Amino acid sequence: MKIQSDEKRPWFDMHILDTSDIGSAVAGLGALKPGYVIVFGNQHHLSMADIGPTDRNDFIEYSLTVAQRVEHLTGGPVVVAEHGSSKQDGTSCINHVHLQLIPSQLKTLDLSTWNSASSLADLPFDRLAGTSYLMALREGTAFYRNASVEDRRFFRRAFAEDQGVPHEDDYIVWPRLASVRTTIDQWARSGAGVS
Repeated sequence: MKIQSDEKRPWFDMHILDTSDIGSAVAGLGALKPGYVIVFGNQHHLSMADIGPTDRNDFIEYSLTVAQRVEHLTGGPVVVAEHGSSKQDGTSCINHVHLQLIPSQLKTLDLSTWNSASSLADLPFDRLAGTSYLMALREGTAFYRNASVEDRRFFRRAFAEDQGVPHEDDYIVWPRLASVRTTIDQWARSGAGVS
C-alpha cells in the first residue's frame, strides 16, 4: 500500500489508504459512528459485477484487508456492503464502484429472504453484471438481491436504524463530521497513515 500526504486537501476529504492500482479507502461522510469507511476502485466501473474476475478478486482482497483494519480499530464487526448499479438507474448515490464498510453487524437488517453465497468471490457476478443489486457481507456470508430506485441509500438507512437514528441517513443533511474526524484520527494513530 502506498501512503501519501496532501496538505492542500481539507481534513474531511483525505484518503485514509491509497493504492494506485487497486483502490482507495476514505472516511465516509455522514459516518453514523467512527469507522465508517468507503473503498473505491481506482478503475472506473459501475459495480463489482462489472469488473473482470482477476481485478475484482484484487479489489475484494484489498477491501477485506481494509475491513479487517476497521474491525481492529473499532473493536467490533464490520458489514461490507454494495449498491450495485446499472447505468444511471439511481440505486447508488455514486456511479462508480465502491464498497461501504459499516462498523456494525446491522442486526436490525433481516437478510433471511436474500440469496446467499459463501464469500464475496463466490457471488454470481456474471448474472449480476448489468443489473442493479444490493450485496452485504455479514459474518463471513455474502447476501444479495435485486434492487430498484426505492433502495437508494438502503444500507445507510439500515445503519441509521441500527444506531437508533432511523431518519438521519442522509449524509448531506447530517454530515457527522466529528465521526469522520475520529475515523481519520484512529487511522493516523494506528500507523496506517492518512493520505
